[in-house]
Amino acid sequence: MNIFNKSLAIATALSSTFSLGADYYSPTSQDKEPLARFILEDFAASKDTGTLQYSLPTALTGNKQSFVLELDEVLPNGQIALSTKNSTPNTPAASATCMGSLDKPSCVVKHRNLNIDPRKVKDEVDRLYFDPQTRSQAMLVAQDFRQAIGNEPIGFIGAKDPKFNTKPKRSFRAFFERNGNFYPTLVTVTKCTDTKDCSKQNQPSYFCWNGNNSQDKRYNDCAPGDSNYGRLSKLTWNRNRVTAYWNLGGSSGWLDFTFKNDFQEFSGFYGDGPAGPGVETKRIGVWNSL
Repeated sequence: MNIFNKSLAIATALSSTFSLGADYYSPTSQDKEPLARFILEDFAASKDTGTLQYSLPTALTGNKQSFVLELDEVLPNGQIALSTKNSTPNTPAASATCMGSLDKPSCVVKHRNLNIDPRKVKDEVDRLYFDPQTRSQAMLVAQDFRQAIGNEPIGFIGAKDPKFNTKPKRSFRAFFERNGNFYPTLVTVTKCTDTKDCSKQNQPSYFCWNGNNSQDKRYNDCAPGDSNYGRLSKLTWNRNRVTAYWNLGGSSGWLDFTFKNDFQEFSGFYGDGPAGPGVETKRIGVWNSL
């Protein structure tokens, strides 16, 4: 391939391969797949410099591990190979093979010499998820990552699913379930731009506790000051998974739920008391949209 054609191939491959916004998938068993996909918030690629940069999810590594990969070559099959430069045999390093597909990244990446802190991994998992069973599954995903064959944890970078940029339906008819009893609620969820605390938004998320038994089918709206008005605060989003705190009539606790079908319904669990890093939690019931 002459210099002109090689340059053209590189430019074409880069411009058709990368876009801003990507997901990272860490291979695991099928039952844990939803917890093995992460949005790469700091993903970036440049067709001008031929670089790809990202940080691995801290739910896998504990310590932040960032990489800048530079172009090695365009392979005969049109794929492009990249790797970190100036790394020593003992420093963290990465390599990638990417396939051009319009403007969507599609890369297989390998890492070596990662600096992984299991304690910090657990802290990050506890921050992302409140439900105890979900936490256990997420820790197994991180364990699969660490135990990758050949000490080179492998992963996949792909274009971020556009549905994760959408907003959920504003209101949901839902129910709390505990000990076989169903409690109807009307839920209003706002997908915050500030993912740390939805209470900072003009339209905070809330729920209306409209019944005390399965025979009561009311799904009425409510307002601050009403006795059945419950607050949802500190909503944290990780793809389509959400954690939040609830407060109603002096009682409080946590929620951990997953949106489905392009954010048109959700299902999850709830518990009493605080949640977060270092805090053990216990399910007390189910929280589902209808």
